[in-house]
Amino acid sequence: MIGTALIGFGWWGQHIARRLKDHPDFDILSVVEPALELHTQIEDLGLNAALGYKAALNDPSVQAVILTSPNDLHDSQILEAVAAGKHVFCEKPPAKTLSELISVQNILSKRPNLKLMYGFNHRFHLSVEEAKSIINKNLERDCLYQQTRVFRNPPRQLNRQTGRTL
Repeated sequence: MIGTALIGFGWWGQHIARRLKDHPDFDILSVVEPALELHTQIEDLGLNAALGYKAALNDPSVQAVILTSPNDLHDSQILEAVAAGKHVFCEKPPAKTLSELISVQNILSKRPNLKLMYGFNHRFHLSVEEAKSIINKNLERDCLYQQTRVFRNPPRQLNRQTGRTL
């Protein structure tokens, strides 16, 4: 079991907390959230609410941090976690600028025993869940795999035989 601190209890942090609180591979030791009004919700999940990120980093039982904090904090929080010897899972984006990302890469290269992973998926996004529901209903069974293309410009014609756009 991995001793973990969850950093941030916004919408996505709440989702992660609910998913991992009973997971056999994770022991969420604390949820760091500066907004005191959210501490009751954290405690209602049976988790320990904490105010300070540094306290989580100084806790020897915390082996990894999961960053669901505001985007502008990601690079500095990654740097601090790696310096403290913690593994890091960080939600997107990894940094605001290329230079911040290079700083993360530089410190991580000095700690090859540590893992840094970034999360980016929309598996639990409401629109994807709705699409899956529609697909399952029409298939009359569970859809196990789905590939989606998102067009920012008006969609071009799709060649259904090749799967490529024309």
